[in-house]
Amino acid sequence: MYQLSGKVALVTGGSKGIGFATASLLASQGAKVIISGRDKNALDAAVKSIDGEVCAFQCDITSAEALDKLFEQVSAKYSKIDILFANAGKVTGKQRFEDISQEDFDEIINVNYKGTFFSVQKAVPYLNKDASIILNASIAGTTGFYYSSLYSSTKAAIIQLAKNLAAELAQSNIRVNAISPGYVKTAPWNKASNGPIYEAFSNEVPLQKRFASLDEIAKTVLFLASDTASYITGQNIVVDGGLTVCQKQCIDERI
Repeated sequence: MYQLSGKVALVTGGSKGIGFATASLLASQGAKVIISGRDKNALDAAVKSIDGEVCAFQCDITSAEALDKLFEQVSAKYSKIDILFANAGKVTGKQRFEDISQEDFDEIINVNYKGTFFSVQKAVPYLNKDASIILNASIAGTTGFYYSSLYSSTKAAIIQLAKNLAAELAQSNIRVNAISPGYVKTAPWNKASNGPIYEAFSNEVPLQKRFASLDEIAKTVLFLASDTASYITGQNIVVDGGLTVCQKQCIDERI
């Protein structure tokens, strides 16, 4: 597909879901992959499940000290990084705007925005020339959803961060892009895949009336990480089966 032989890739939140699928795919294309996350048991299990050269370091991205330690460990093992997929984040349940507490706010901001921001900042000194940074955003960052103001705000910030960093880091030949997945068949949705809510959400997607697979999101990251995308930076790649561009039409049809 896209050969990454000799490349070093770091995937935060790499023990499950999109992060795990991406780490597995990057490793299959020859990259030396490092995954990070908070749960050591999950990291150990992920390493055993991925074919290729892969290792794991425990890290809470909301902690400056933990991030410093992570990049010291990465540098000791591989010296420099070619690919950073800043994937770690937290999905919230539906919350009415007026019900969001300061504790809720701090938790989501710390993980989804502050954690991503400083993951990239701490990584920059360890990046090779021509490195690629990919930030995991969401269609929630560009589209209005009921009861999603806090989560959506963090993802909008991630999309804007990619644009700003693309401008700042271009002088170092470092590319920065974001991806915005739509509905993705992660573990929670697997459990509900035969239920009416899953069916209703699937029917909203114009392309094939289904959720994206984890592998489809991972392939988008692989493309942006590869030399094939060497002239692409500052972009937000939407991977949603046409959901956001066709949403108004679909709503009109239901009316």
